[in-house]
Amino acid sequence: MDSADEDTDRGVRGAILAYLLEHPAAGDTAAGIRLWWLRDAGGSRLPAVKEALEELVEQGWLLARGMHEEDRVYSMNSVQREAIERYVTEGSVG
Repeated sequence: MDSADEDTDRGVRGAILAYLLEHPAAGDTAAGIRLWWLRDAGGSRLPAVKEALEELVEQGWLLARGMHEEDRVYSMNSVQREAIERYVTEGSVG
């Protein structure tokens, strides 16, 4: 992955997390997140959104409910709010 792809991926992750900090009770599918949460983030492609969501779940910052990928609902893991805020404001992980 080149640095432009990494910047795009980081931008998608950051936009998702920023939305959740403003709307902590929000939850939606990958398609809904792309359509509603990221509509002002430059038209992110669905595969990039799905990849970002899975990375954020692995990081422990998002929760995912549902067995089937197309119906899986993502929401913020509120226990991780401070780490999420640091990532969004300072760009640091962990």
